[in-house]
Amino acid sequence: MNQEEINSLEKELWDAANDLRANSKLTAGEYKDPLLGLVLLRFAQNRYEDAKIQVEKKLPINPRTGFKRDATNDDYAAEGAIKLPEKAKYDYLAALPESENIADAINNAMKLIEAEYNAGKTLENTIKAFDDLNEFIQELTVEEQRAVRENLENQESLAIFDLLREGKKLEGKELKQVKKVAKETLDKLKTEKLKIERWRESRQITAQVKGLIYDNLLWLPQDIYTDEDVSTKTITVYQHIYSSYYGGGKSIYQQAS
Repeated sequence: MNQEEINSLEKELWDAANDLRANSKLTAGEYKDPLLGLVLLRFAQNRYEDAKIQVEKKLPINPRTGFKRDATNDDYAAEGAIKLPEKAKYDYLAALPESENIADAINNAMKLIEAEYNAGKTLENTIKAFDDLNEFIQELTVEEQRAVRENLENQESLAIFDLLREGKKLEGKELKQVKKVAKETLDKLKTEKLKIERWRESRQITAQVKGLIYDNLLWLPQDIYTDEDVSTKTITVYQHIYSSYYGGGKSIYQQAS
C-alpha cells in the first residue's frame, strides 16, 4: 500500500466515523465497534473481489452439467478470502439509507458470515469421525484382507471406498466407478496436498483439500449419488483425511503398519 492509498484509507475511515457520529444514536465510545466492523468488512470485500477473478478461472467443469460448477466457501478460502453473503458486503452496508441502524446491520453481517462458515460442522460429525477412525485401527488387519478382495491397492483406498459406498447399493459398472473415484481422489490428495508439512494448520490448504475432494466426487455415478450426496460425502471423506493424514507424507497407516 503506497502513501496515497494510506491517505485515502485514512480519509475514508474518518468520513465513516463522522457519518456514524452524525447519523446514529451511538455515543463516541460506542461507534468505534461498528466502525472496526466496517473496516474488517471492507478488507474482506477487497479480498473477495480479488479472489473472485482467480476462483472463476480455476472452477472445473461439473461433469454432471457440462458447465462450470458454482463457487463454494472453500474455493474462496483456498485463495485467502471469504465468500461474502450479499448483506455482509461493505458496499451493501455503505448504501443503506440513514433510517437504518448501521450498528445492527454490521452485527447482522458478522452473524451471516459466521452462520455461512459454520454450516455442516457439528460436534456429532467430529465425534463420529474419530469413532470411525478408532474402529478402523482396531480392524486394520481385516481391512487389509478386504482391500485385496475388493481389488483396491491398499486399505487407504478401501477406507475412502467404504465411506463412499455407505448407504448405497452398488453393483456392476457403478461399483467399479466408485472404486475408481475413491482411488483417484486419494492419489490426487497424496500427490498434491498431503505431502505438505502440517497442512492441517493452513486454512487455505484445508480449503484446497476439501475442494479437491468435492471436484473428484462429482464423478460418482449421477443416477445413484445426488448433488446433496456429493456434498455430504465430501464432508465425510474430508473428516477422514484430516484425522488420518498429518502432512509430510505421514499418516495413521504408517503408525499402524
